[in-house]
Amino acid sequence: MHGNLSAIGSFTQTAGVIQFVGDSIQNISGITGYDVIVNNHHGIVLTGNLKITDTLKLTNGIISTDTFYTQVLNNAPGAIAGASDTSYINGKLIRKVGVGLYSLPVGSSAHYQLAKINFNSNPVKADSNSISTLTASFTSSNSGCTGVVSGNNLYVNGLPMVGLLNGGYWTIKPGSETYDSINYDVTLNQKGASNAPADSSLVAVLKRPACDSAWQNIGTYNSNTQHIAGGVVTAMRTSLPSFSDFGIGLGEGGALPVEILYLEAEAVDNAYIQVDWATVIEINNAGFILERSNNTQTWDSIGWMTGHGNSTEQIDYTFNDLNVVPEVHYYYRLKQQDFNGNYKYTEIVTAIINSAAQFSINGFIPNPTTKSSSLYIMTSGNQSVTVDVFDVIGQKVISNNYQIQIGMNKIDFDLSKMAAGNYSAIIKTGTEVYEKKLVLTK
Repeated sequence: MHGNLSAIGSFTQTAGVIQFVGDSIQNISGITGYDVIVNNHHGIVLTGNLKITDTLKLTNGIISTDTFYTQVLNNAPGAIAGASDTSYINGKLIRKVGVGLYSLPVGSSAHYQLAKINFNSNPVKADSNSISTLTASFTSSNSGCTGVVSGNNLYVNGLPMVGLLNGGYWTIKPGSETYDSINYDVTLNQKGASNAPADSSLVAVLKRPACDSAWQNIGTYNSNTQHIAGGVVTAMRTSLPSFSDFGIGLGEGGALPVEILYLEAEAVDNAYIQVDWATVIEINNAGFILERSNNTQTWDSIGWMTGHGNSTEQIDYTFNDLNVVPEVHYYYRLKQQDFNGNYKYTEIVTAIINSAAQFSINGFIPNPTTKSSSLYIMTSGNQSVTVDVFDVIGQKVISNNYQIQIGMNKIDFDLSKMAAGNYSAIIKTGTEVYEKKLVLTK
């Protein structure tokens, strides 16, 4: 068959072979074939459901189902043959099953993501049937669904699981039959995960009932059945009793979406604490939440820094914590989040403001500015300060008195009605006089 094939009404082949070949993409709609061979490297696009009563042989070319499905009605384990990186089902596959090993050759537009189900038992329920069909598909992003997070009591070889391989996840579900007492093994083969570790002992199959449910490590894990070779991560779990979403979890110590070069915190002029960090690799990085504590037990989010998605260059980040007081130990950590909803905490760093500094002034922030800026003043006692702002010819344009309290104080300035130029701020407190420069642009 070299061209498109579309049935008006319905078309059912009761014997023989339909082989799809050609020099362009073929569109297939509403047919039921007996033996079907896909051998067109340009691929097949379904514009209606494709049903196969006997066998499907995937030799060359991808079947893209769009909103439709490919269904194999023969429950023999070998009813689907072939399948490879160049020939699989991008979309929904439905196949009849019984007892034995069944391949589910699904994937995305980018990668072949083979799943296998081995039914050890599939008994008939007294008032219904055993599982007679499985529906399988692969989703290449976990965005919008529950991620795997540290502290969720999921472990692999004694290590906490902190993420999910970011190549995607499988959804494998039975038909509408009710069932119980099934027992099966699942083997997942994932390609294209940029956070795959080198050590196979750090991966394990996880499952969840649905996109918005928590991941679980149900079933039996054996470290000898996990493998990583040729860019493919293979993970297996045995003795499972139900179906759901499946993913490959990543244990702590595996490749992280972000590699932190350093994380530091230090007091600046005994006025505020500056937190600096840098990354040398960012993969799927949404950004960082900076968290602060004064006891390492309870943490507050004090800022967000947007990540750079994917990068292999050094990227520097800085956050100025201006809401600090002297003689308090402040602890900081980063909560790195990726676009799949996974996150991981960094190490903890600490810094302290020394009370020996009775009074200090941070420069205008931002500076230069277009319409507003702020002064930050640290003091160890309640007092009054006067701020006078002068233009380049010495004309006073702002003059105000402020009552400041112990700790860090923020004084805001509305500069929207002032002309662009260079200004000097004179800050007076008691017998002390300080000067800070300000540049206003329009």
